[in-house]
Amino acid sequence: MTLLMGGNFNYLAPELFDGEPADFRSDMFSLGVTAFHMVTGHLPYDTTDPARIMKQVRTAPLPDPGKLVKNLPRHLGEFILKACEKDPDQRFQTPDAARQWLADRTAAASGNRASPTPARAVHTLVRLALDARGTDNITVVVTQKKPLLKG
Repeated sequence: MTLLMGGNFNYLAPELFDGEPADFRSDMFSLGVTAFHMVTGHLPYDTTDPARIMKQVRTAPLPDPGKLVKNLPRHLGEFILKACEKDPDQRFQTPDAARQWLADRTAAASGNRASPTPARAVHTLVRLALDARGTDNITVVVTQKKPLLKG
C-alpha cells in the first residue's frame, strides 16, 4: 500500500498518519498547532525530519503552551491543548462546539456574554494569541464574500 500525504507534517493530525480519513477533528488539530505556533513562536516538536515529526505527533504529548508563554490566557492554552488531543474523540467534534467553548470561556474571563459568531470566535483566538506574544498592531479580516470584522 502506498500512502501519499501532502502538507506540513507538523500540522497533520496523528490519525492521518494511520490512514484515517480527514474530518473536522483533524482540521481542529491543525488549527491547534497553528495557534500553538502563533503564541509560542515555534512548532511543538523541534525537528525537521519527517519520520521524527510523524512519531512525535503520534506519541509525544504537546508541550503546554501555558508553561512556555507566561502571560498566556488560561483558556487559550486549554483551547490549544484540547484542539491537539491525540485522540480525535477528545477534540472539539464540530465547529459549533469549538466556537461555543471558546465563547463561553472568553465571556467568563471578560464578564461579557457576546454571541459566538464565527468571525468573533476567530477574532478572539487570533487576538488572544497576539496579545500573548505582545503584538498589538495588526488588522484581522475574516472574509465570507465581504469583510466581517476588523479588530
